[in-house]
Amino acid sequence: MSSVVIQNNPIAPAHAGTPEPLVRVRGVHKSFRVGDTETPVLRGADFEASPGEVAFLVGPSGCGKTTLLSAIAGTLKVDSGEI
Repeated sequence: MSSVVIQNNPIAPAHAGTPEPLVRVRGVHKSFRVGDTETPVLRGADFEASPGEVAFLVGPSGCGKTTLLSAIAGTLKVDSGEI
């Protein structure tokens, strides 16, 4: 199964020290169940985005990009992990 690839690209000027991330995803797991079949979509996703960074989620259809964004936005409850 394919996975989500996260690429960060800082575009803001360097800060003195490391800024606190605006978004932090740690060990996020999410599965969907249809009948007796459970399909894991996110398996331990980790991600940080700091001020001034632009992040891209890339991957093939069905790999979990929209699931991860929905979880970050708070419109989808994850099975485990922290956002």
